[in-house]
Amino acid sequence: YSSDAYHHPMLQICFSYNYVCMYVCVYVHTYICMCFQVEMDGFHLEEESKLKILFLLGDAYTLMGHSSKAKSSLEEALELSRRRGDYQMAAQVACKLGSTYRHLAMREESEHVLTRALETVSEAQGRDKRNGVLEADLLTILGSTYRDMGRLQESIECLQTSIAKYENLLGPKSSSVAAAMTTLGSTWTSLGDNFKSKQLFEKALSIQEELYEPNHPSIAFTLGKLSTACVELGDLTRSISLLERALAINRSAYGEDHISVAIVLSRLSNAYRMLGKMKMSKNLAQRALQMTEEIQGSMHPGVATSLELLGSIYCDLGEFNRAHELLERSININSLVGNGSHFLATASSQSKLGMVARLGGSLEEARQLLEVALESREEELGRDHPGNCDTLVNLGKVYHELGLLTKSLLTFERAQKITTNLYSHCHPNHPQITFVSADMARVKRDAGELDEAIGSMERAIVTYESVLKSSEDDSLGYTNTHPKYASMHAILGLMKRDAGKLDEAKRCLERALEIQDKIVSPQNLMRAETIGNLGTVHHRLGKHQKAMDAFKEAIGIMRHLRSSHVVTSTILAATGILLEDIDELQKAERNVEHALETRIKCCGTVHPNIALYHVILGRITSKIGDTFSAKSHTRKAEIVYQALIQREEEMSKKANVELNVLQDWKYILDHID
Repeated sequence: YSSDAYHHPMLQICFSYNYVCMYVCVYVHTYICMCFQVEMDGFHLEEESKLKILFLLGDAYTLMGHSSKAKSSLEEALELSRRRGDYQMAAQVACKLGSTYRHLAMREESEHVLTRALETVSEAQGRDKRNGVLEADLLTILGSTYRDMGRLQESIECLQTSIAKYENLLGPKSSSVAAAMTTLGSTWTSLGDNFKSKQLFEKALSIQEELYEPNHPSIAFTLGKLSTACVELGDLTRSISLLERALAINRSAYGEDHISVAIVLSRLSNAYRMLGKMKMSKNLAQRALQMTEEIQGSMHPGVATSLELLGSIYCDLGEFNRAHELLERSININSLVGNGSHFLATASSQSKLGMVARLGGSLEEARQLLEVALESREEELGRDHPGNCDTLVNLGKVYHELGLLTKSLLTFERAQKITTNLYSHCHPNHPQITFVSADMARVKRDAGELDEAIGSMERAIVTYESVLKSSEDDSLGYTNTHPKYASMHAILGLMKRDAGKLDEAKRCLERALEIQDKIVSPQNLMRAETIGNLGTVHHRLGKHQKAMDAFKEAIGIMRHLRSSHVVTSTILAATGILLEDIDELQKAERNVEHALETRIKCCGTVHPNIALYHVILGRITSKIGDTFSAKSHTRKAEIVYQALIQREEEMSKKANVELNVLQDWKYILDHID
């Protein structure tokens, strides 16, 4: 019960080791609480000792992941240090408090307390080495805060200044230099320069591995940052290896239920998602979200990030309602947090929500969400920033499905340029480049460039498979069960069908379905689309019962998903054509009418398939003997084709051909008595 409890030997030992061992942090917390209990019991605790104990308690709470408790202790310590006129202690507390404010998304408060402390340190007389290091500490935390606020150039200036000060005062291989380099690397990541960030992370890690034991938490932190750069550069195998090492360190240092563990789990989930290992990705993301909510509260930006990741995974799995719910929650949290980096986070969630809307069949809603998200990102990051790529790809798909083929191709070309610049340094045939090429091939097919589209898709598949066959060190971690690999086979199957190569088409679609059955649930949109397309091949091969069974299974999946997606309209129309061929004309008419309604709901009234469905309905109603309806549908198809010719240059040739055929058919109808 010393009156100067701060100088108790055991507390000094804890202070020395509290960055290394979680159990010692808990001991520090328990001992400090004892000190305050002593004071409450009537013993006098000197003001200086109380200040230092408050500071240490705040630090311990920070390490334990209890940011709100850390905030209370540090705010009290800051007030006490200012009252005592101890500017050096006030600056030390301001560093910790500024960092705590960041963790609580209180960025303006962080900037205020740090800039005030910097002014105090700069104005202090008789500056010594300790003051210079303290100033560098404040600049490092301020650089992190500016990054969170989206003020990236100011962040770089602060961090470059702090690194220069550290190197001058402490030498080029100090722990402070490594920490500031890691922070600067994160800012370069935000600016899209992943090569520069990777170099900084590797340099910081090299310094830390010389200074610390292999299981030090600072090493785990830098490993996590380096893994993110590797993911962005497409080196997923190395990323997972780094994250597994970081996870082991954090669990050893902090226990299972700590925010540092949750962050690593989220990063692992994202890496596995990019590799197409969806079950593992989903399990990790769910655990990370649960931990983040328990530790940081339900309205923290970290929760929004976890929700966005899990929503993206559910979207990949075809569970659109659940994905929509999670992404909406993410947007709501970010909108309440404020501007800066969380403004970009909102744009990211909007982009993901646009993807969900597209896959759910709401194409105009998807278009609006994605265009707004892209505009926001371009305003903040610039036109060619790597962070725009996913939004561009999803927007290109929406334009394609809306029949805006020129816009779609131009959007994919932008995405391909960014993707090539980003990934080609990692591997000249990186799968992410291949995936965009496959998306472009699909658009070319619908633009009437079938031969070129088939060649492009075959090259894309061969290129992807060449990466799979590379040596283990060069494989990048991609597998032959990736969802996009399955998608490439499915699209090639459609192209082969259109070219009349039905046996080849059947093999491609069966291969796609085989892959999908390994990675997604039976009630999945991707499976429904592949099964429906396989049904069209069976129909053309004359296997009507197999075709009908396939259509029924596909429609059953879409009903289970409660989706009015374009896939639903395609399957219904294909079913109608089959029913027409077996002379069940009334059923055929109902199916195609339902297909037409669904397509209009998804795409609006001016779309190539709208015209096509009117043509099919005109043919069916003509066979039924309803000449009036046949003429009406033919006129509507003619109007749509004329609108397409005016709207889309690349549709002109194809639409003109269709229009000429249609006018011949209309002439016949007009002369029927």
